[in-house]
Amino acid sequence: MSDRDTQERKESLLLRKVKANPKSDWKIKDLETICQQIGMNCTPPRGGGSHYRVSSPLAMGVLTIPAARPIKVVYIRQFIAFANVHLSKLAEDKSYD
Repeated sequence: MSDRDTQERKESLLLRKVKANPKSDWKIKDLETICQQIGMNCTPPRGGGSHYRVSSPLAMGVLTIPAARPIKVVYIRQFIAFANVHLSKLAEDKSYD
């Protein structure tokens, strides 16, 4: 197994935990970590706002997530769906290489 395979397994571990239990006490820091690991962007609020913006270089749109703790299940499910779109586009891009 290559280092890259090992890294991808580690990277997807937190996302798998979120998918398995979206009702858990997830915090914005967890979502920021997942975004870093899978190549999405998580931009903190600016100018006194309270919503983080999640975007992907591969998927269309921007997901806004309130930074309140814990994050409501509806926002976690939206994040999972957005991450799935990003990962499927990423897999498509890799298949053309």
